[in-house]
Amino acid sequence: MTLPHTPLHDFFHRQLNAWPDARKRFDDLQQVQTREARFGDAVAVLQHNPGRMLSTNADMAKALRGERPCFLCSHNRPDIQIGEDFATDFEILVNPYPILPEHYTIALRTHAPQRILAPLPHNDSAFAALLQWIDTYPDYTIIYNGARAGASAPDHLHLQAGNGDALPLRTRWDTLQRQLQHIATMPQGTALYRLHGHCANAFAMTYCDEQEAQHVFRTLCHAMQHTLATQDEPPMNIVAWHGDERWVCIFPRKAHRPACFFATDESQRLISPGALDMAGQMTVPRHEDYMKLTDDEVARIYDDVCVDDNAMQRIAETLSALLQPVVSVGLMTAQRLTVCFHNPYCYADGTLQGQHTIEVKDGQLWCNGQNWRQLCFSPTTAKGTFTLDDVTIGVHFHWQRNEAQTFEGELLLSVNTRGEMEVVNRLPVERYLVSVISSEMSADAPLELLKAHAVISRSWVLRMMQRRRQSVHPAACHEERSVMADGTRCLLRWYDAEGHNSFDVCADDHCQRYQGMRRATNANAEKAVAATRSMVLTYNGELCDARYAKCCGGTTETFDTCWEDMPVPYLTSVLCPYCNTADTVSMLNAYDQETTDFYRWEVGYSQEELSQLVDDNLHADLGLITDLIPLRRGESGRISLLKIVGSKQSIVVGKELEIRRTLSRSHLLSSNFTVQRTEGDTPATTRFTLRGRGWGHGVGLCQIGAANMASKGFTYEEILHHYYIDTTIKTYFR
Repeated sequence: MTLPHTPLHDFFHRQLNAWPDARKRFDDLQQVQTREARFGDAVAVLQHNPGRMLSTNADMAKALRGERPCFLCSHNRPDIQIGEDFATDFEILVNPYPILPEHYTIALRTHAPQRILAPLPHNDSAFAALLQWIDTYPDYTIIYNGARAGASAPDHLHLQAGNGDALPLRTRWDTLQRQLQHIATMPQGTALYRLHGHCANAFAMTYCDEQEAQHVFRTLCHAMQHTLATQDEPPMNIVAWHGDERWVCIFPRKAHRPACFFATDESQRLISPGALDMAGQMTVPRHEDYMKLTDDEVARIYDDVCVDDNAMQRIAETLSALLQPVVSVGLMTAQRLTVCFHNPYCYADGTLQGQHTIEVKDGQLWCNGQNWRQLCFSPTTAKGTFTLDDVTIGVHFHWQRNEAQTFEGELLLSVNTRGEMEVVNRLPVERYLVSVISSEMSADAPLELLKAHAVISRSWVLRMMQRRRQSVHPAACHEERSVMADGTRCLLRWYDAEGHNSFDVCADDHCQRYQGMRRATNANAEKAVAATRSMVLTYNGELCDARYAKCCGGTTETFDTCWEDMPVPYLTSVLCPYCNTADTVSMLNAYDQETTDFYRWEVGYSQEELSQLVDDNLHADLGLITDLIPLRRGESGRISLLKIVGSKQSIVVGKELEIRRTLSRSHLLSSNFTVQRTEGDTPATTRFTLRGRGWGHGVGLCQIGAANMASKGFTYEEILHHYYIDTTIKTYFR
């Protein structure tokens, strides 16, 4: 294949013009002998390449022990060898011992072991850089050799690339693609398959969204670790390219070299397979081996080093159980963070366990005496956990408090534009949901309620993730200011769960509660999530914005009363005769049980107190408040427009949450209230009494009502269809 004259192509020729030895090896490559081997449906091309003898016969143990100079470190490379920047962390080098007509090594700038998922200073991992290469240089195939799967420099992280269109994996792809066996498809379109009919067993992945592709690959690695019983990076090769679609093929390995490599008689064959061999081009440096190799021997070499069909099936089954979307959750911001890693967590500078302090200094993160622009801590086991001190829950609500909370998954840290450390937890959605449903309600609540909650919480978060992936970032606070016909100023505000740019959702009531794994005090939360795995609520085929509130007060509210003036057909008002109860011990977590009168409640202020409260919250001097006049109510009775009459001026406030914030130091339980004024002799003795119904906005599922429905024998499907009209429950990812 003749590649276009790109800057990379020009770099290649500039290097060869300056490096005669490398040029000669590339010229010699044009004269190498090749022939085909066929076995079953598979085809391999044997390449007699004497120039690869050194790497084929290299002592990998010495390299892994660091007993020889690393030829990829800049101070050990020939002075004549030049580099080209890639993805900040890497340097592109011309490979002086080529297998491909245009062959590159993409080496990490610093010396670090060959680990495809190790976090890097400027990239999530080398795998993320591999995906970036596919789009940056779509004319080139990129490969990865694991440390025990063909890497000639297992002690120095690197990728390789070149013009790989002639590889059998590429030339036969149209045929092989028709034999792909589907394993899973993710929400953003990433699909994973088993590859059949090729010389080596492999998984094939196509994708559009890089973050989702990284999640699928990371999960595949966990599945391989589990099946192959290794705590280290599972031995593998990767071959990736950009054709009509982006494709990544992952070849799990069971051995570094075949049995014939170690033979001491005439059956010895010096073959040490790497990624290009997995792609069907077997490098044979010794001429006698090239001449003697039979088709059966070639097949046996692949059988010796590749995992067999049974292992592939077990990996696929484990993967199918693990695979799910991954969500990033904003936990908190801080200047100083104390974290305890309960298991080994790896990051760009090694591994941490135990308690550590990370802080912001001069706009950088300081950890273990070094400064970083961002940090990603990844568990080395599937069940890794960490604990953070002083996490605030119930922000600005009457139950606000700080707790130590324990989380699963990855910990991501960065410095935001305000100079604060942004603390983000990234984990699989199904694990996230175990915490959400036991944070929103008690894990002791009826199982059918927890199932219903798992479905709506999954639907809601996947919808938020979907909108973020589509670059839909509406403001978190929507504000409209106007003047009424009578000259009264009008302030409309509503608050949505969007507006997050660096993570999908936050961990508090602004989105949905996510208070770590300690809330899951019994097996019910795990059971509820497992029983409804991947199930979501849809309307006309689209994910539902499945909102919910603590207690509707007898009737649920419509969407447009609380948020944008637009009808949402499945978020209409329904009667709820189930939430009139005082028995919430088994339904609510301890801090929610502190709120006792939620079905019907009463709040009283003196005229003086109310006037000061409105002044403080609206930053407007209305004088003494003389009246509170509801101008518009929703179908449940919740007020969406409230006129506040003062002795100096009046103002109209909306919507539901802004009214609750205006008339309380934190939040009123709801905006469904009536007002009674009792005259006194002075502003201190004149009183306003607000008698209200319900707790929260009241839209969608009523949590306490749904809990009572479950205790009365309703199934989670019946509960969902009661609160969300004309919706369908379906499987979202598979």
